[in-house]
Amino acid sequence: MTSIDFILLNLKIISRISENHEISRSKSNENGHGIILSKRKYYSPLSRLFFGDSRDRVLEDISSIIHMAISKNADIINSTPFKKNNNKNININESFIISKLDDEYNECMNNVVSIKNDISNCISGLENLKKKYILDITVCARISILIEKINNHCIFIDKKLL
Repeated sequence: MTSIDFILLNLKIISRISENHEISRSKSNENGHGIILSKRKYYSPLSRLFFGDSRDRVLEDISSIIHMAISKNADIINSTPFKKNNNKNININESFIISKLDDEYNECMNNVVSIKNDISNCISGLENLKKKYILDITVCARISILIEKINNHCIFIDKKLL
């Protein structure tokens, strides 16, 4: 699984968090830990204790995924194919090179838009997570900060894509 696939998968999972879901971490791979959603079961507290899935750890994993997505979008926007095709002043006569640049640019653009859309959709899942932990002020504040970062990132991306 590529890093972009890992990011998109986990952003889609975050966007589907409901107040009734138990959240745990998936097995680690080269991209880090992902998250898993499941319905609450009678043995959930014991399972979470055994596997060390606390609110803090889950929130760290969610935060890590969101930061990874923001960082990946920044990397793509600063990449050579994205910059070269965004610059209308280049003078290239070779049709093969132009075609190759166009293909790479289109792939970059598709990835940026996909990540931006999926990270934006995460806000509803994060709002549900805030409702679940409404009595934990620290967790709610951390979630609010993540939502702010997402909103700021989406504004940044929209400006870059104009």
